[in-house]
Amino acid sequence: THTHTHTKKKAEKAKLEPESSRGQLQSTCYACRFFGLMIASPLSTVLYSTSGPDCIVRIMAFLPLCMLPLVYYLKELRVVNNAAAVADAGSFCSGSDDDDDDELIVSATTKITQPFDNNYMNATTMNVKSAKEQCHEIWTTVCSRAVWQPMIFVYIYNLLQVGNAAWREYLKSVLHFTSTQLNALLIMAYILLYLGVITYKYFLLTWSWRTVYVLVILLNGIFSALQLCLITGYTFGLSPFVFALGDDAFGDFLEGIQFLPITIMMVHLCPSGSEGASYAMFTTVCNSAINLSVAISTVMLGIWDVSKQTLISGDLSGMMKLTILTTMMQTSAVLFIKLMPNTKDDLAHLHKASYSGSKVGGFTFLAIVLLSILYSIVVAVLNIFKPGWSGESR
Repeated sequence: THTHTHTKKKAEKAKLEPESSRGQLQSTCYACRFFGLMIASPLSTVLYSTSGPDCIVRIMAFLPLCMLPLVYYLKELRVVNNAAAVADAGSFCSGSDDDDDDELIVSATTKITQPFDNNYMNATTMNVKSAKEQCHEIWTTVCSRAVWQPMIFVYIYNLLQVGNAAWREYLKSVLHFTSTQLNALLIMAYILLYLGVITYKYFLLTWSWRTVYVLVILLNGIFSALQLCLITGYTFGLSPFVFALGDDAFGDFLEGIQFLPITIMMVHLCPSGSEGASYAMFTTVCNSAINLSVAISTVMLGIWDVSKQTLISGDLSGMMKLTILTTMMQTSAVLFIKLMPNTKDDLAHLHKASYSGSKVGGFTFLAIVLLSILYSIVVAVLNIFKPGWSGESR
């Protein structure tokens, strides 16, 4: 619930940004988020090594409680869709200093939570839509070509980022990476993820979305292919750990760069008044594709023998083939780049293009998302209750 509330507020406020600084709010929010991950990762590693898991569990239970006092600073505006509300709101927004105007309370139970902002009040709180109206508006939104075409690209892109699910086992069993070294890979990943977001915020924010994605896809293909060098033992004179550290880290750096264009585009797609529900649905599209990608990577373990025993025996042929296949799949996303608009202006053109408003497009879009979620759930359940069902443990 708190994640949805945060997402809703962020999407609503991002739509109020002036065109000259559009995207700055989101990039700042996500930079703060990834900065927190960057700090928490090494801290948790040290605490786990010195105090054990009990300390980590206690901290995870206690720290969220520290957020409760901050709830006081969230003021509520209660509104309804009637003339009295508009009249009262007009008085409120005109600058009345009456203490009773700290909250606009009308005969309704519908609430919205937003910082006090005159422009926001004028533009948004005068029309609070019901759940049925928001669902209808979302359906109209997904039927627009300006929505389903770029979101199809987002879905395909995330779906094709299939990783080598046997990679961690290879690092641990063949290269004998310790738990500390594996944690160091994770720490470096969060650091480079944060730096990727910062790089986009300050250097690439004005670039076209399509250019950013072409660059990221091609560079990701190069770094993914470098895993073959590690498997064959050709690491350019570097130790396997240093080579793996750089390879994984730069992959996460690119992930940080490509993350923000999607979120900025999704805010442009959100209809006014339903920003929270729309943005949550768009992020669900991304997450469902990512979860399906993970499920596919698990199924692909059965294509070639990459079991722990085979890797330890020195037979790395299956590992090589699986790495080549996943690299080709990740890079193939560039073939669908035409589905991605260049800028927000292209979104407006798509809205007026042919097949915009197609119910078939909207239904197909939602069906793919729901089936992806269902498939991911089925694979996760099978992995728990029937390990090795796809043949990956042979």
